[in-house]
Amino acid sequence: METNTIIITSAKTDVSAPATVERVRAFLNDNILSQYEISPSNALQLITLTNFKRLVLIFPTLSLAQRAMSAKNEDKAVDDLQFSYSLVDTDYQDQKQYLDLPPHRKLFLVSPPVSPPPEFDYSRLEESPGRAFEHATHHQIPSAVNAPPEHRVLLDHPIGTITLDYCGGSAAPNGGAELSVEHLRTGMPPRSIFDEDE
Repeated sequence: METNTIIITSAKTDVSAPATVERVRAFLNDNILSQYEISPSNALQLITLTNFKRLVLIFPTLSLAQRAMSAKNEDKAVDDLQFSYSLVDTDYQDQKQYLDLPPHRKLFLVSPPVSPPPEFDYSRLEESPGRAFEHATHHQIPSAVNAPPEHRVLLDHPIGTITLDYCGGSAAPNGGAELSVEHLRTGMPPRSIFDEDE
């Protein structure tokens, strides 16, 4: 099948080499460009495909491609090159051709994300966490009044008990001053295997 595109290959030489490309240009100049008038709008194209080891000739008409194919058989300068027609014609069109949209039975409409209300202040920073705290007094500690002053039970539970020991300070447990947690010392919790060694 004859088309307007000729593919040039060779098993002996590298067709993408500059010397081979120059030989093909000289062949086209002697047999096509010197005998036929080709306008720039409908030009003869010589394309080098280096990675594929191919040269592609795109002629403006089928008759020029046939003329180049017959001239190749008579020219010994390109005897080591193989000329063959492409399967289809190369046709360039300036107009854009897009694929048709596939037929669809359902159309999904997705709502955009909800915008913040108009009164939202983007420049406002979050408030820092509250730092004010108060120590619990002996009225808030269970069993604080009935237990001995040196040993107080903070939490009594079947799983475990939290006790507080008096560690001394400015106010004595029996001195009439209000008992505070900062005057009591807790036992160290057991070490875990997941604790990092310091």
